[in-house]
Amino acid sequence: MAIVGSVLVVDDDRQIHRLLKLGLAACNIETSAAMTASEALVLVTEQRFDLVILDIGLPDRDGFECLTEIRKVSKIPVVICSVRNDRTSKVKAFNLGADDYVTKPFSMPELVARIHTVLRHRTQTPD
Repeated sequence: MAIVGSVLVVDDDRQIHRLLKLGLAACNIETSAAMTASEALVLVTEQRFDLVILDIGLPDRDGFECLTEIRKVSKIPVVICSVRNDRTSKVKAFNLGADDYVTKPFSMPELVARIHTVLRHRTQTPD
């Protein structure tokens, strides 16, 4: 399985950042943290990440707006990770360009598998 180099975690919950930092580090995945959409947008344009894990509930604007702004400047894979479990939020996220949607609470093995799947689909070339 391909090794992911770096993931940007966009969430205003420090506990989620700690959990993901530890869990993803065990899989040789480095994480960077952004607590707001504004901070995430700066990091996405200034640094190289393999993937973004994005919460919908952010303090300065919602994750849907952040996703829309990310899609204006980058095709980086984005996995939404949110407590919102309703169909409307999921469909909206996919329609705005999310590559996957994981609901909290999540299992670390499932999240890692989804990350690898998203990246594998992004790198596959048609036969």
